[in-house]
Amino acid sequence: AEVLLKEALSQAEEQGRTYEAPLFATQLGIIEYERGRYETAMAILLSACERLRKIGDKDALARAYFHLAQVSFLSKKYDMAINWLEKVSGLADELGYEDFLAVEGRNSALLIQYGASKGVGGNRFVRIMEKIRMRRDSKRRLPTAKVSASPYVATKPDIEARALGESRVLVNSRPISEAEWRSNRAKEMFFCMLCCGTGQTKEQITAALWPDLSPAKGTSNFHINLYRARRAVFPG
Repeated sequence: AEVLLKEALSQAEEQGRTYEAPLFATQLGIIEYERGRYETAMAILLSACERLRKIGDKDALARAYFHLAQVSFLSKKYDMAINWLEKVSGLADELGYEDFLAVEGRNSALLIQYGASKGVGGNRFVRIMEKIRMRRDSKRRLPTAKVSASPYVATKPDIEARALGESRVLVNSRPISEAEWRSNRAKEMFFCMLCCGTGQTKEQITAALWPDLSPAKGTSNFHINLYRARRAVFPG
């Protein structure tokens, strides 16, 4: 994953895809701190945040701030961790939603608990703790699927898409929230690709979804929303 992310980041920077590069950098920063390389992770995430501020992607910026809080917490820089969590909470207020914290924080229980104990955002992180707990309980209640005798056979998730009325996508019976999609365009792309049984090229998809955009902008939209759709359906 690290090699692929570095390659994707390099290509995005070379091609001037300003909306994609900081997203790939954020994921690379996460990998770095998960491997214990905290200083490297901090530098990568700080750089990503600077670029996200410039392009105005508050959703991605809030997520990157959260991971800066996590790497600060892991580095035992607790005051700094709280500072980043306060920035996250402020952006959540501006965005009008907070469910993304239950996604980003699923492996950061101690940080979430710490933020809750300090009253960051009022009761926000208490609510996030409860949402994470409910997600975990929901997964435990899912019926155990029968698997083959071989323990090495990977099981595929059960994905259900509903397009009539309010469009919804469920993965293993759990609905994907609007916050997890991060944009309507990501969901639109998912349904577009789902309906094309024979497959379509990037150019065909961008022309169908965003016919008024320039080729460069269409390409940028394609990559960023493909990334968002993948993260929504396969967040792990």
